[in-house]
Amino acid sequence: MKKILVLMIALICLNLTALETEDLFLQQNINDTLALSAPLDVLQDSTAILNSEELLELTMIDSTNNYRKKLKTEMDSFISEIDFSVPISYFYNENFHIKTAIEPDIIIIKNGFTLLGSGLKNSVLLQTHLPFYKAKAKRDLIFLDNSNYNLVVPITVTYLGLGDQEMNRGFISYKKGNLFNITDFNIETSYLGHAGNWFNVNEKSSNFDIHLFYAKSFGELHFYSTKINQNFSSLRSTISTSDTICDDNLFENSVIFKNKFIDLGYKRSQAEVDTIRYDFEQYYLSKTITSEKNFFQASLEHFTGDYDFSSIRLLHHSEFALFRISNNGFYRTNAKHYLTSEITAGLKHLFISGEYINSNNKNKYKKYIGKIGTNFDLIKVGLNLGKQIQYLDEWCFSELSTSITIPTHFTDYMIENKTAYLIDAPDKYPNIKSNTKAQMHFDLDHQNFIDIGLSHIYCGNYKKAANTYNASNFDLFLKVQITPYFELYANIVNLFDNNDMFEQMNSVPGRHLNYGVKWIFVN
Repeated sequence: MKKILVLMIALICLNLTALETEDLFLQQNINDTLALSAPLDVLQDSTAILNSEELLELTMIDSTNNYRKKLKTEMDSFISEIDFSVPISYFYNENFHIKTAIEPDIIIIKNGFTLLGSGLKNSVLLQTHLPFYKAKAKRDLIFLDNSNYNLVVPITVTYLGLGDQEMNRGFISYKKGNLFNITDFNIETSYLGHAGNWFNVNEKSSNFDIHLFYAKSFGELHFYSTKINQNFSSLRSTISTSDTICDDNLFENSVIFKNKFIDLGYKRSQAEVDTIRYDFEQYYLSKTITSEKNFFQASLEHFTGDYDFSSIRLLHHSEFALFRISNNGFYRTNAKHYLTSEITAGLKHLFISGEYINSNNKNKYKKYIGKIGTNFDLIKVGLNLGKQIQYLDEWCFSELSTSITIPTHFTDYMIENKTAYLIDAPDKYPNIKSNTKAQMHFDLDHQNFIDIGLSHIYCGNYKKAANTYNASNFDLFLKVQITPYFELYANIVNLFDNNDMFEQMNSVPGRHLNYGVKWIFVN
Protein backbone atom coordinates (compact mmCIF):
# COMPACT_ATOMS: atom_id res chain seq x y z
CA MET A 1 0.00 0.00 0.00
CA LYS A 2 2.97 2.34 0.48
CA LYS A 3 3.63 2.15 -3.26
CA ILE A 4 0.03 3.09 -3.93
CA LEU A 5 0.14 6.13 -1.60
CA VAL A 6 3.43 7.34 -3.06
CA LEU A 7 2.09 7.00 -6.59
CA MET A 8 -1.09 8.86 -5.65
CA ILE A 9 0.90 11.78 -4.26
CA ALA A 10 3.08 11.88 -7.37
CA LEU A 11 0.09 11.90 -9.70
CA ILE A 12 -1.68 14.64 -7.75
CA CYS A 13 1.50 16.75 -7.85
CA LEU A 14 1.67 16.15 -11.60
CA ASN A 15 -1.93 17.32 -11.86
CA LEU A 16 -1.09 20.54 -9.99
CA THR A 17 1.92 21.15 -12.23
CA ALA A 18 -0.25 20.64 -15.29
CA LEU A 19 -2.77 23.10 -13.86
CA GLU A 20 -0.11 25.79 -13.51
CA THR A 21 0.93 25.25 -17.13
CA GLU A 22 -2.69 25.59 -18.26
CA ASP A 23 -3.05 28.84 -16.28
CA LEU A 24 -0.10 30.33 -18.20
CA PHE A 25 -1.67 29.19 -21.46
CA LEU A 26 -5.01 30.67 -20.35
CA GLN A 27 -3.37 33.98 -19.42
CA GLN A 28 -1.81 34.25 -22.89
CA ASN A 29 -5.24 33.69 -24.47
CA ILE A 30 -6.73 36.40 -22.25
CA ASN A 31 -4.01 38.87 -23.25
CA ASP A 32 -4.69 38.13 -26.93
CA THR A 33 -8.43 38.77 -26.55
CA LEU A 34 -8.34 41.64 -24.06
CA ALA A 35 -9.14 44.30 -26.63
CA LEU A 36 -12.31 42.44 -27.58
CA SER A 37 -13.51 41.79 -24.03
CA ALA A 38 -12.85 45.20 -22.38
CA PRO A 39 -15.11 48.28 -22.87
CA LEU A 40 -13.60 50.60 -25.47
CA ASP A 41 -14.29 53.82 -23.55
CA VAL A 42 -12.52 52.55 -20.46
CA LEU A 43 -9.46 51.53 -22.47
CA GLN A 44 -9.25 54.94 -24.15
CA ASP A 45 -10.18 57.24 -21.24
CA SER A 46 -7.13 57.98 -19.05
CA THR A 47 -9.40 59.58 -16.41
CA ALA A 48 -11.35 56.39 -15.83
CA ILE A 49 -11.60 55.20 -12.23
CA LEU A 50 -9.85 51.94 -13.06
CA ASN A 51 -6.35 52.10 -14.45
CA SER A 52 -5.30 49.65 -17.17
CA GLU A 53 -3.53 47.26 -14.77
CA GLU A 54 -6.59 47.00 -12.51
CA LEU A 55 -8.81 46.53 -15.55
CA LEU A 56 -6.52 43.79 -16.86
CA GLU A 57 -6.67 42.02 -13.50
CA LEU A 58 -10.47 42.17 -13.29
CA THR A 59 -10.85 41.11 -16.92
CA MET A 60 -8.55 38.15 -16.38
CA ILE A 61 -10.46 37.11 -13.25
CA ASP A 62 -13.79 37.34 -15.05
CA SER A 63 -12.53 35.49 -18.12
CA THR A 64 -10.85 32.85 -15.95
CA ASN A 65 -14.06 32.25 -13.99
CA ASN A 66 -16.11 31.97 -17.17
CA TYR A 67 -13.53 29.63 -18.66
CA ARG A 68 -13.49 27.43 -15.58
CA LYS A 69 -17.29 27.35 -15.34
CA LYS A 70 -17.54 26.27 -18.95
CA LEU A 71 -14.74 23.75 -18.50
CA LYS A 72 -16.37 22.32 -15.37
CA THR A 73 -19.67 21.90 -17.22
CA GLU A 74 -17.94 20.10 -20.06
CA MET A 75 -15.96 17.83 -17.72
CA ASP A 76 -19.04 17.02 -15.62
CA SER A 77 -20.72 15.84 -18.80
CA PHE A 78 -17.59 13.94 -19.82
CA ILE A 79 -17.26 12.22 -16.42
CA SER A 80 -20.89 11.10 -16.52
CA GLU A 81 -20.41 9.40 -19.89
CA ILE A 82 -16.85 8.05 -19.90
CA ASP A 83 -16.15 4.45 -19.04
CA PHE A 84 -12.93 4.34 -17.03
CA SER A 85 -12.56 0.70 -18.02
CA VAL A 86 -12.27 -0.75 -14.51
CA PRO A 87 -15.24 -3.04 -13.82
CA ILE A 88 -16.63 -2.15 -10.43
CA SER A 89 -17.04 -5.83 -9.59
CA TYR A 90 -13.26 -6.14 -9.61
CA PHE A 91 -13.15 -3.91 -6.56
CA TYR A 92 -15.98 -5.12 -4.40
CA ASN A 93 -15.91 -8.79 -5.37
CA GLU A 94 -13.44 -10.79 -3.41
CA ASN A 95 -9.86 -10.71 -4.63
CA PHE A 96 -10.66 -9.76 -8.24
CA HIS A 97 -11.48 -13.37 -9.15
CA ILE A 98 -13.94 -13.95 -11.94
CA LYS A 99 -16.94 -16.02 -10.92
CA THR A 100 -17.30 -18.78 -13.46
CA ALA A 101 -17.79 -22.52 -13.14
CA ILE A 102 -15.99 -23.28 -16.39
CA GLU A 103 -12.71 -21.82 -17.59
CA PRO A 104 -13.63 -19.68 -20.62
CA ASP A 105 -12.22 -20.83 -23.96
CA ILE A 106 -11.60 -17.42 -25.50
CA ILE A 107 -9.23 -15.52 -27.76
CA ILE A 108 -8.03 -12.23 -26.25
CA ILE A 109 -6.88 -9.38 -28.51
CA LYS A 110 -4.98 -6.62 -26.68
CA ASN A 111 -4.23 -3.43 -28.63
CA GLY A 112 -4.46 -5.44 -31.85
CA PHE A 113 -2.04 -8.17 -30.71
CA THR A 114 -3.12 -11.67 -29.71
CA LEU A 115 -2.54 -12.14 -25.98
CA LEU A 116 -0.80 -15.43 -25.17
CA GLY A 117 -1.28 -16.92 -21.74
CA SER A 118 2.10 -18.64 -21.38
CA GLY A 119 0.46 -21.42 -19.42
CA LEU A 120 -2.00 -19.23 -17.50
CA LYS A 121 -5.72 -19.77 -17.61
CA ASN A 122 -7.89 -17.25 -19.45
CA SER A 123 -9.54 -16.11 -16.22
CA VAL A 124 -6.11 -15.02 -14.93
CA LEU A 125 -5.38 -13.13 -18.14
CA LEU A 126 -8.70 -11.30 -17.90
CA GLN A 127 -8.41 -10.34 -14.24
CA THR A 128 -4.83 -9.16 -14.89
CA HIS A 129 -5.26 -7.09 -18.06
CA LEU A 130 -8.93 -6.07 -18.10
CA PRO A 131 -8.74 -3.30 -15.46
CA PHE A 132 -6.38 -1.31 -17.71
CA TYR A 133 -8.48 -1.42 -20.88
CA LYS A 134 -11.88 -1.04 -22.42
CA ALA A 135 -13.35 -4.40 -23.38
CA LYS A 136 -15.55 -5.49 -26.25
CA ALA A 137 -16.73 -9.09 -26.37
CA LYS A 138 -18.28 -11.10 -29.16
CA ARG A 139 -18.87 -14.67 -28.09
CA ASP A 140 -15.40 -16.19 -27.73
CA LEU A 141 -13.46 -13.10 -28.90
CA ILE A 142 -12.54 -10.37 -26.41
CA PHE A 143 -10.90 -7.13 -27.55
CA LEU A 144 -8.97 -4.98 -25.05
CA ASP A 145 -8.12 -1.44 -26.19
CA ASN A 146 -7.08 1.89 -24.67
CA SER A 147 -9.40 4.89 -24.61
CA ASN A 148 -6.94 7.23 -26.40
CA TYR A 149 -7.66 10.09 -24.02
CA ASN A 150 -6.38 13.36 -25.54
CA LEU A 151 -8.09 16.20 -23.65
CA VAL A 152 -5.86 18.87 -22.11
CA VAL A 153 -7.55 18.43 -18.73
CA PRO A 154 -5.68 15.86 -16.58
CA ILE A 155 -7.82 13.23 -14.84
CA THR A 156 -6.79 10.95 -11.99
CA VAL A 157 -9.14 8.08 -11.12
CA THR A 158 -8.50 6.19 -7.90
CA TYR A 159 -10.07 3.06 -6.44
CA LEU A 160 -9.12 1.86 -2.98
CA GLY A 161 -10.64 -1.20 -1.36
CA LEU A 162 -10.37 -3.09 1.91
CA GLY A 163 -11.83 -6.38 3.03
CA ASP A 164 -11.61 -9.05 5.64
CA GLN A 165 -8.90 -11.71 5.29
CA GLU A 166 -6.48 -8.78 4.88
CA MET A 167 -7.62 -8.13 1.32
CA ASN A 168 -6.29 -4.68 0.35
CA ARG A 169 -6.34 -3.36 -3.19
CA GLY A 170 -5.78 -0.13 -5.05
CA PHE A 171 -6.03 1.16 -8.59
CA ILE A 172 -4.80 4.52 -9.90
CA SER A 173 -5.29 5.78 -13.44
CA TYR A 174 -3.89 9.05 -14.83
CA LYS A 175 -4.85 10.50 -18.22
CA LYS A 176 -3.79 13.75 -19.87
CA GLY A 177 -3.46 15.29 -23.30
CA ASN A 178 -0.69 17.70 -24.34
CA LEU A 179 1.74 16.13 -21.88
CA PHE A 180 4.59 18.49 -20.87
CA ASN A 181 2.74 21.14 -22.93
CA ILE A 182 3.61 19.27 -26.14
CA THR A 183 0.70 19.51 -28.53
CA ASP A 184 -0.93 16.16 -29.40
CA PHE A 185 1.35 14.19 -27.05
CA ASN A 186 -0.86 12.21 -24.66
CA ILE A 187 -0.54 9.75 -21.79
CA GLU A 188 -2.64 7.09 -20.11
CA THR A 189 -1.04 5.21 -17.24
CA SER A 190 -2.39 2.94 -14.50
CA TYR A 191 -1.23 0.95 -11.50
CA LEU A 192 -3.06 -1.96 -9.89
CA GLY A 193 -1.99 -3.70 -6.69
CA HIS A 194 -3.61 -6.05 -4.22
CA ALA A 195 -2.65 -8.30 -1.31
CA GLY A 196 -4.66 -10.82 0.69
CA ASN A 197 -5.69 -14.44 1.17
CA TRP A 198 -7.58 -16.68 -1.24
CA PHE A 199 -8.03 -20.41 -0.59
CA ASN A 200 -5.53 -20.02 2.26
CA VAL A 201 -2.95 -18.66 -0.18
CA ASN A 202 -1.37 -15.25 0.36
CA GLU A 203 -1.87 -13.54 -3.00
CA LYS A 204 -0.44 -10.22 -4.15
CA SER A 205 0.13 -8.23 -7.31
CA SER A 206 1.91 -5.12 -8.52
CA ASN A 207 0.88 -4.43 -12.12
CA PHE A 208 1.67 -1.32 -14.17
CA ASP A 209 0.55 -0.19 -17.61
CA ILE A 210 1.42 2.93 -19.65
CA HIS A 211 0.26 4.21 -23.02
CA LEU A 212 1.90 7.16 -24.80
CA PHE A 213 0.71 8.34 -28.18
CA TYR A 214 1.36 11.19 -30.57
CA ALA A 215 -1.39 12.03 -33.04
CA LYS A 216 -0.98 14.26 -36.09
CA SER A 217 -2.63 14.52 -39.48
CA PHE A 218 -0.19 12.01 -41.02
CA GLY A 219 -1.02 9.32 -38.45
CA GLU A 220 -0.75 8.17 -34.85
CA LEU A 221 2.27 6.67 -33.10
CA HIS A 222 1.42 4.55 -30.01
CA PHE A 223 3.76 3.11 -27.40
CA TYR A 224 2.51 0.55 -24.86
CA SER A 225 4.35 -0.97 -21.93
CA THR A 226 3.06 -3.45 -19.37
CA LYS A 227 4.82 -4.83 -16.32
CA ILE A 228 3.16 -7.56 -14.28
CA ASN A 229 4.45 -9.06 -11.05
CA GLN A 230 1.94 -11.19 -9.18
CA ASN A 231 1.52 -14.31 -7.06
CA PHE A 232 -1.79 -16.15 -7.02
CA SER A 233 -3.36 -19.52 -6.31
CA SER A 234 -1.87 -22.31 -8.42
CA LEU A 235 -5.45 -23.39 -9.20
CA ARG A 236 -5.32 -20.63 -11.81
CA SER A 237 -2.39 -22.03 -13.75
CA THR A 238 -2.20 -25.02 -16.09
CA ILE A 239 1.58 -25.49 -15.69
CA SER A 240 2.27 -24.44 -12.11
CA THR A 241 4.92 -26.49 -10.32
CA SER A 242 3.66 -25.40 -6.92
CA ASP A 243 0.77 -26.81 -4.91
CA THR A 244 -0.15 -23.47 -3.37
CA ILE A 245 1.26 -20.45 -5.21
CA CYS A 246 2.03 -19.53 -8.81
CA ASP A 247 4.42 -16.71 -9.76
CA ASP A 248 3.64 -14.67 -12.85
CA ASN A 249 6.05 -12.06 -14.23
CA LEU A 250 5.60 -10.29 -17.54
CA PHE A 251 7.33 -7.38 -19.25
CA GLU A 252 6.20 -6.30 -22.70
CA ASN A 253 6.69 -3.28 -24.96
CA SER A 254 4.90 -2.57 -28.20
CA VAL A 255 4.84 0.16 -30.83
CA ILE A 256 2.02 0.73 -33.31
CA PHE A 257 1.79 3.22 -36.16
CA LYS A 258 -1.69 3.97 -37.50
CA ASN A 259 -2.91 6.06 -40.40
CA LYS A 260 -5.86 5.97 -42.78
CA PHE A 261 -4.12 3.41 -44.99
CA ILE A 262 -2.65 0.76 -42.66
CA ASP A 263 -1.67 -0.17 -39.09
CA LEU A 264 1.82 -1.54 -38.36
CA GLY A 265 2.89 -2.95 -35.00
CA TYR A 266 5.76 -4.63 -33.17
CA LYS A 267 5.67 -6.23 -29.73
CA ARG A 268 8.33 -7.86 -27.53
CA SER A 269 7.23 -10.00 -24.58
CA GLN A 270 9.26 -11.64 -21.83
CA ALA A 271 7.32 -13.79 -19.40
CA GLU A 272 8.09 -16.16 -16.56
CA VAL A 273 5.48 -18.45 -15.01
CA ASP A 274 7.01 -20.26 -12.04
CA THR A 275 10.29 -21.59 -13.46
CA ILE A 276 9.26 -21.60 -17.13
CA ARG A 277 10.41 -18.62 -19.20
CA TYR A 278 9.11 -17.27 -22.49
CA ASP A 279 10.66 -14.74 -24.87
CA PHE A 280 8.96 -13.96 -28.18
CA GLU A 281 8.18 -11.19 -30.66
CA GLN A 282 5.01 -10.32 -32.54
CA TYR A 283 4.63 -8.43 -35.83
CA TYR A 284 1.26 -6.95 -36.69
CA LEU A 285 -0.22 -5.65 -39.96
CA SER A 286 -3.83 -4.51 -40.23
CA LYS A 287 -6.09 -2.72 -42.69
CA THR A 288 -9.52 -1.32 -41.84
CA ILE A 289 -12.18 -0.15 -44.27
CA THR A 290 -15.25 1.61 -42.89
CA SER A 291 -18.28 3.39 -44.21
CA GLU A 292 -21.56 4.48 -42.69
CA LYS A 293 -23.03 0.97 -42.81
CA ASN A 294 -19.99 -1.29 -43.23
CA PHE A 295 -16.88 -2.32 -41.31
CA PHE A 296 -14.14 -4.63 -42.53
CA GLN A 297 -10.77 -5.36 -40.92
CA ALA A 298 -8.08 -7.79 -42.01
CA SER A 299 -5.09 -8.44 -39.72
CA LEU A 300 -1.94 -10.50 -40.21
CA GLU A 301 0.20 -11.43 -37.21
CA HIS A 302 3.48 -13.34 -36.99
CA PHE A 303 5.11 -14.80 -33.86
CA THR A 304 8.78 -15.65 -33.58
CA GLY A 305 11.06 -16.78 -30.75
CA ASP A 306 9.74 -19.32 -28.25
CA TYR A 307 6.54 -19.27 -30.32
CA ASP A 308 6.68 -19.64 -34.08
CA PHE A 309 3.44 -19.35 -36.02
CA SER A 310 1.31 -16.87 -37.96
CA SER A 311 -2.33 -15.90 -37.68
CA ILE A 312 -4.94 -14.19 -39.82
CA ARG A 313 -7.92 -12.35 -38.39
CA LEU A 314 -10.93 -11.11 -40.38
CA LEU A 315 -13.74 -9.00 -38.93
CA HIS A 316 -16.79 -7.86 -40.84
CA HIS A 317 -20.03 -6.05 -40.03
CA SER A 318 -22.64 -4.66 -42.44
CA GLU A 319 -26.08 -3.15 -42.08
CA PHE A 320 -28.74 -2.79 -44.74
CA ALA A 321 -32.47 -2.26 -44.38
CA LEU A 322 -33.58 -4.30 -41.36
CA PHE A 323 -30.65 -6.72 -41.48
CA ARG A 324 -27.23 -6.80 -39.78
CA ILE A 325 -24.55 -9.31 -40.76
CA SER A 326 -21.40 -10.01 -38.73
CA ASN A 327 -18.52 -12.39 -39.43
CA ASN A 328 -15.45 -13.07 -37.31
CA GLY A 329 -12.65 -15.34 -38.47
CA PHE A 330 -9.42 -16.32 -36.74
CA TYR A 331 -6.88 -18.78 -38.13
CA ARG A 332 -3.45 -19.93 -36.92
CA THR A 333 -0.89 -21.93 -38.85
CA ASN A 334 -0.68 -24.41 -35.97
CA ALA A 335 -4.14 -25.69 -36.90
CA LYS A 336 -6.22 -23.56 -34.55
CA HIS A 337 -9.09 -21.59 -35.99
CA TYR A 338 -12.27 -19.84 -34.98
CA LEU A 339 -15.18 -18.75 -37.17
CA THR A 340 -18.51 -17.20 -36.30
CA SER A 341 -21.22 -15.80 -38.56
CA GLU A 342 -24.39 -14.04 -37.48
CA ILE A 343 -27.33 -12.48 -39.28
CA THR A 344 -29.92 -10.43 -37.41
CA ALA A 345 -33.22 -8.97 -38.55
CA GLY A 346 -34.74 -6.38 -36.28
CA LEU A 347 -37.63 -3.98 -36.04
CA LYS A 348 -37.86 -1.23 -33.46
CA HIS A 349 -38.65 -3.53 -30.52
CA LEU A 350 -38.21 -7.04 -31.94
CA PHE A 351 -35.22 -8.94 -33.28
CA ILE A 352 -34.55 -12.43 -34.58
CA SER A 353 -31.18 -13.84 -35.57
CA GLY A 354 -29.15 -16.94 -36.28
CA GLU A 355 -25.50 -17.62 -35.43
CA TYR A 356 -23.00 -20.29 -36.40
CA ILE A 357 -19.71 -20.93 -34.57
CA ASN A 358 -16.97 -23.32 -35.58
CA SER A 359 -13.91 -23.45 -33.35
CA ASN A 360 -10.78 -25.56 -33.33
CA ASN A 361 -9.21 -23.66 -30.47
CA LYS A 362 -8.43 -25.40 -27.17
CA ASN A 363 -11.85 -27.06 -27.00
CA LYS A 364 -13.04 -28.07 -30.46
CA TYR A 365 -16.69 -27.37 -30.91
CA LYS A 366 -19.48 -26.23 -33.19
CA LYS A 367 -22.53 -24.24 -32.22
CA TYR A 368 -25.80 -23.48 -33.95
CA ILE A 369 -27.83 -20.77 -32.26
CA GLY A 370 -31.22 -19.22 -32.96
CA LYS A 371 -32.22 -16.04 -31.13
CA ILE A 372 -35.40 -14.06 -30.62
CA GLY A 373 -36.05 -11.16 -28.30
CA THR A 374 -37.83 -7.91 -27.50
CA ASN A 375 -36.31 -4.61 -26.49
CA PHE A 376 -38.51 -2.07 -24.74
CA ASP A 377 -37.57 0.67 -22.28
CA LEU A 378 -39.04 -1.18 -19.29
CA ILE A 379 -38.61 -4.81 -20.28
CA LYS A 380 -36.07 -6.73 -22.33
CA VAL A 381 -36.33 -10.45 -23.06
CA GLY A 382 -34.01 -12.65 -25.08
CA LEU A 383 -34.19 -16.38 -25.80
CA ASN A 384 -31.40 -18.43 -27.38
CA LEU A 385 -31.92 -22.02 -28.52
CA GLY A 386 -29.09 -24.05 -29.94
CA LYS A 387 -27.01 -27.15 -30.29
CA GLN A 388 -23.36 -27.67 -29.40
CA ILE A 389 -20.98 -30.40 -30.55
CA GLN A 390 -17.71 -30.76 -28.67
CA TYR A 391 -15.37 -33.65 -29.31
CA LEU A 392 -17.63 -36.71 -29.00
CA ASP A 393 -20.20 -34.92 -26.85
CA GLU A 394 -23.35 -33.38 -28.25
CA TRP A 395 -26.11 -31.54 -26.44
CA CYS A 396 -28.83 -28.93 -26.86
CA PHE A 397 -29.14 -25.80 -24.76
CA SER A 398 -31.39 -22.86 -24.03
CA GLU A 399 -30.46 -19.45 -22.62
CA LEU A 400 -33.05 -17.03 -21.30
CA SER A 401 -32.26 -13.45 -20.30
CA THR A 402 -34.79 -11.07 -18.77
CA SER A 403 -34.49 -7.48 -17.57
CA ILE A 404 -37.38 -5.58 -15.98
CA THR A 405 -37.29 -1.96 -14.79
CA ILE A 406 -40.12 -0.53 -12.66
CA PRO A 407 -39.87 3.26 -12.21
CA THR A 408 -41.70 4.90 -9.31
CA HIS A 409 -41.77 8.38 -7.88
CA PHE A 410 -39.08 7.61 -5.28
CA THR A 411 -36.96 4.88 -6.81
CA ASP A 412 -36.39 2.56 -9.77
CA TYR A 413 -36.62 -1.19 -9.26
CA MET A 414 -34.62 -3.42 -11.58
CA ILE A 415 -34.53 -7.20 -11.85
CA GLU A 416 -32.20 -9.11 -14.17
CA ASN A 417 -31.93 -12.84 -14.70
CA LYS A 418 -29.80 -14.96 -17.03
CA THR A 419 -30.43 -18.70 -17.01
CA ALA A 420 -28.78 -21.36 -19.13
CA TYR A 421 -30.08 -24.93 -19.28
CA LEU A 422 -28.12 -27.76 -20.93
CA ILE A 423 -29.70 -31.06 -21.99
CA ASP A 424 -27.46 -34.14 -21.66
CA ALA A 425 -24.37 -32.04 -21.00
CA PRO A 426 -20.98 -33.66 -20.25
CA ASP A 427 -20.01 -34.16 -16.62
CA LYS A 428 -17.80 -31.08 -16.38
CA TYR A 429 -20.66 -28.77 -17.42
CA PRO A 430 -23.51 -27.77 -15.10
CA ASN A 431 -26.98 -28.68 -16.33
CA ILE A 432 -28.26 -25.31 -15.17
CA LYS A 433 -26.64 -21.97 -14.47
CA SER A 434 -28.53 -18.97 -13.20
CA ASN A 435 -27.49 -15.42 -12.32
CA THR A 436 -30.10 -13.10 -10.81
CA LYS A 437 -29.74 -9.52 -9.64
CA ALA A 438 -32.38 -7.36 -7.93
CA GLN A 439 -31.53 -3.70 -7.44
CA MET A 440 -33.12 -0.49 -6.17
CA HIS A 441 -31.89 2.84 -7.54
CA PHE A 442 -32.57 6.06 -5.60
CA ASP A 443 -31.91 9.35 -7.39
CA LEU A 444 -30.74 12.18 -5.14
CA ASP A 445 -30.11 15.86 -5.75
CA HIS A 446 -27.09 17.09 -7.71
CA GLN A 447 -26.72 13.95 -9.86
CA ASN A 448 -26.18 11.75 -6.80
CA PHE A 449 -27.76 8.35 -6.21
CA ILE A 450 -27.83 5.19 -4.07
CA ASP A 451 -27.90 1.64 -5.46
CA ILE A 452 -28.64 -1.32 -3.20
CA GLY A 453 -29.21 -4.85 -4.36
CA LEU A 454 -28.89 -8.59 -3.97
CA SER A 455 -27.32 -10.98 -6.47
CA HIS A 456 -27.67 -14.75 -6.59
CA ILE A 457 -25.60 -17.26 -8.56
CA TYR A 458 -26.71 -20.86 -8.83
CA CYS A 459 -24.94 -23.76 -10.53
CA GLY A 460 -26.70 -27.12 -10.56
CA ASN A 461 -25.54 -30.72 -11.14
CA TYR A 462 -21.92 -29.80 -11.69
CA LYS A 463 -19.90 -33.02 -11.58
CA LYS A 464 -16.31 -32.94 -10.44
CA ALA A 465 -14.47 -36.22 -9.85
CA ALA A 466 -16.92 -38.48 -8.02
CA ASN A 467 -18.96 -35.66 -6.50
CA THR A 468 -21.93 -33.66 -7.77
CA TYR A 469 -22.22 -30.01 -6.73
CA ASN A 470 -25.23 -27.73 -6.47
CA ALA A 471 -23.61 -24.44 -5.50
CA SER A 472 -25.60 -21.39 -4.52
CA ASN A 473 -24.20 -18.04 -3.50
CA PHE A 474 -25.81 -14.73 -2.47
CA ASP A 475 -24.02 -11.37 -2.46
CA LEU A 476 -25.41 -8.13 -1.03
CA PHE A 477 -24.05 -4.89 -2.50
CA LEU A 478 -24.34 -1.13 -1.93
CA LYS A 479 -23.11 1.83 -3.96
CA VAL A 480 -23.45 5.50 -2.94
CA GLN A 481 -22.53 8.32 -5.33
CA ILE A 482 -22.02 11.45 -3.26
CA THR A 483 -20.89 13.51 -6.25
CA PRO A 484 -20.13 12.49 -9.84
CA TYR A 485 -16.50 12.46 -8.66
CA PHE A 486 -16.82 10.43 -5.46
CA GLU A 487 -18.45 7.05 -4.79
CA LEU A 488 -18.51 4.51 -1.97
CA TYR A 489 -18.93 0.74 -2.40
CA ALA A 490 -19.56 -2.18 -0.09
CA ASN A 491 -20.68 -5.77 -0.44
CA ILE A 492 -21.04 -8.97 1.52
CA VAL A 493 -19.85 -12.11 -0.28
CA ASN A 494 -21.59 -15.38 0.57
CA LEU A 495 -24.26 -13.59 2.58
CA PHE A 496 -25.86 -16.72 4.03
CA ASP A 497 -22.58 -18.52 4.75
CA ASN A 498 -23.07 -21.38 2.29
CA ASN A 499 -20.55 -24.20 2.47
CA ASP A 500 -19.74 -24.06 -1.25
CA MET A 501 -19.26 -20.85 -3.19
CA PHE A 502 -19.58 -20.66 -6.94
CA GLU A 503 -15.88 -19.93 -7.43
CA GLN A 504 -13.97 -23.20 -7.97
CA MET A 505 -16.72 -25.22 -6.28
CA ASN A 506 -14.49 -25.55 -3.24
CA SER A 507 -15.29 -24.82 0.36
CA VAL A 508 -14.55 -21.22 1.34
CA PRO A 509 -14.99 -20.45 5.04
CA GLY A 510 -17.66 -18.00 6.09
CA ARG A 511 -18.98 -14.80 4.62
CA HIS A 512 -16.71 -11.96 3.59
CA LEU A 513 -17.02 -8.17 3.72
CA ASN A 514 -15.44 -5.86 1.18
CA TYR A 515 -15.74 -2.11 0.90
CA GLY A 516 -14.06 0.59 -1.12
CA VAL A 517 -14.05 4.11 -2.47
CA LYS A 518 -13.61 5.65 -5.89
CA TRP A 519 -12.76 9.27 -6.49
CA ILE A 520 -11.82 11.35 -9.50
CA PHE A 521 -9.48 14.35 -9.52
CA VAL A 522 -10.05 16.77 -12.41
CA ASN A 523 -7.89 19.88 -12.85
